[in-house]
Amino acid sequence: MDDDFECIKDDVFFQKSLIGKRVKIKTADNVFFEGIVYVIDPVYKTVILCDNEKIRLFVYLSIECLEVLSEEVIEPSFLLEPKQNDIGDWKNIKERRERLCKWLKHMLINVKEEGEVLKVEEYLIIGPPYTQETCYCDNTIILERIRNILNMMPDEFQ
Repeated sequence: MDDDFECIKDDVFFQKSLIGKRVKIKTADNVFFEGIVYVIDPVYKTVILCDNEKIRLFVYLSIECLEVLSEEVIEPSFLLEPKQNDIGDWKNIKERRERLCKWLKHMLINVKEEGEVLKVEEYLIIGPPYTQETCYCDNTIILERIRNILNMMPDEFQ
């Protein structure tokens, strides 16, 4: 493993190029993990690795080195498409999207519908079934704030 993780530290473009690639991470305690890079937080240098429907989070200080195993970009599909048994009744999804859109506008957040997803500005998307778990954003601060706002939505909100 030639690529020292230090080379990723300040190179945001290199960090972004790793997303979707299969890598091997060697941790400080000499344990190896393989998986697909789902995201790298540019602020805290945290790497989220996906493999076989498992998600592992590696904080910067725990990573000794990282090796790119494949240049092919792979989309971890289990993270993008909800399973039917996880979301309950599909009939209520459209209703939930409409309620959520109204709630975000009520909270003075600019949201627009684009197909099946809700977009908050150009930073965040919320996909079906429109829950905290289906919010996607590269900025962890924005992601956490929107998740908190979603959590505040009363069940009876119409």
